[in-house]
Amino acid sequence: MGEYRFYKKYGLNYIIFNDLWDTVVENSVNQSMEPVDDKLEVSLYLKYLTKSLKNVLETHDPINIRISIWLIEISTRGLTERDLYNYLIQHIDLCYFEIFFVPCIRINKIIEKSMRIPKDLYRSPNELHEFLLLLIIRNAPTDYLMISDPDIIFIEKDAIFKIIEKMSRFPQKWIAGFVEKGVQRPYGNAYLKMRERLHSVALFIDKAKFTQGFTDGSEWQIDILKKVEKIKNKECVDYYTKYKVFDTLSVFTDYLKYNFGGSRLLELNEILSFKETSKLTMLSDYFVHCKYLREGIGPLHESIETYKLSPEKIEIINNVIESK
Repeated sequence: MGEYRFYKKYGLNYIIFNDLWDTVVENSVNQSMEPVDDKLEVSLYLKYLTKSLKNVLETHDPINIRISIWLIEISTRGLTERDLYNYLIQHIDLCYFEIFFVPCIRINKIIEKSMRIPKDLYRSPNELHEFLLLLIIRNAPTDYLMISDPDIIFIEKDAIFKIIEKMSRFPQKWIAGFVEKGVQRPYGNAYLKMRERLHSVALFIDKAKFTQGFTDGSEWQIDILKKVEKIKNKECVDYYTKYKVFDTLSVFTDYLKYNFGGSRLLELNEILSFKETSKLTMLSDYFVHCKYLREGIGPLHESIETYKLSPEKIEIINNVIESK
């Protein structure tokens, strides 16, 4: 919905589920292993999306960016494409945007696999995120793209263009993102240090380089053990074989690092100032990711106080949070 009549080089691609993941897969705990909040509603994520879209229009010239919203049907009882379109045109003045709908039939097997994980553990959407990442890269009609969660706030003018420009200085890199490091995850009666993995909340991709290099893309929906077998690094394979603690995004991260004669992943942690605190709050010079409508703004204020953001950027954050 919405139609682009001319080519654009840069694309911003939001991913939004049409229902609550924890409800659909019947999670009893969230990713922090805390009880699931049963008061959440999909409308909360529509508010995030609306606020982020308004923020994009204030920090970027819309003539230079193609805005796409990927609505993922994880439930037949959830938000429809028409629901999303009507909500957006009522709440935001966008010249052009488009909605791509991914129906249940495309992803049912992934959801069913998630539900085979024991109920006392967290049933993660990361395998679905990985599938969507590759789907969007293959189908997005722009040379460079950002794939984003809806709860992103840009705090730098032309942030998307500037990050992609930084990425272009590293011609061997195909994809850029922040990497989660050294996370402890429950394992039996103890904790295990997980492997590094890409955060899926904000990724930047050079489409031509990625699609020409990652030739496994169309065949990547295979059993995770078969993915592990493809990694050309013995230490990685030994780790996954020994512990059987899998995160598809960590396997994907290792694959990008070790299978192409040099890492094709640009870790934004290494070239941008970056801070991560609790409740999936991430803060950089260019954008913020925070569940500010869900968890409150405590973790965000914690980050701001230690990060020493400029008053101008703090004002942008406050304006987004306080906007209707």
